[in-house]
Amino acid sequence: MARGDVKTAGLKVRRGRAGNVAMGEERRLRSILDAALSAFARQGFTRTPVAEVAAAAGVASGTVIYHFQTKENLLAVLAWECLHLLWRECSGAASAAAPGPGRLTAYVEAFFDFLRREPDRILLLFKTEPMELSLGQVAPGLDIRTLWQATRMLLVNIFREIGEMDGQELPDPERLATALLAHVSGAAWLHLFFNESLDALRGSALDLAGRLARGSVRP
Repeated sequence: MARGDVKTAGLKVRRGRAGNVAMGEERRLRSILDAALSAFARQGFTRTPVAEVAAAAGVASGTVIYHFQTKENLLAVLAWECLHLLWRECSGAASAAAPGPGRLTAYVEAFFDFLRREPDRILLLFKTEPMELSLGQVAPGLDIRTLWQATRMLLVNIFREIGEMDGQELPDPERLATALLAHVSGAAWLHLFFNESLDALRGSALDLAGRLARGSVRP
């Protein structure tokens, strides 16, 4: 989902005769989502009143409530969108690469490219708890947990593919995927909260990915 697209699950949108979301309505929804993303990522969900999001989006508070019903629903939609974009970036890059370790490299590169381009989206995921959102009764139709698992399973399948291609005894692909995800997540944390060099962190993650693929490091 690129900017300009609007995830409509759980939202109230007016549709024209052809069933398409009216252009003005789509822009309004995008403005609300972008304003909320910036505020939630920078100052936190609990510290951001709906009125502040509405003012930044150039709409009335009632318009935000009309479309999203609650602030929690707005957060859930944003978390879903962030995870969906991240999954799409990583899966697209991995699919375009040659089978084997090249796909692992492409996955890691895509993650860091996304982090460089969309820091607020990663900040939002760090400052909120999307897995807890997935257990609540918010934004029905947004399967946040399944989306996160799909992002992780992409790595699992890449490690499994590497082992099958090389005929080597790799450790459990599930553990390898968990270890690499923990590393790139920690790298994102160091960059966003401690201003560590993104290029250095990328290099470290790529080095770890290569060693995990060769079986020289066991998580």
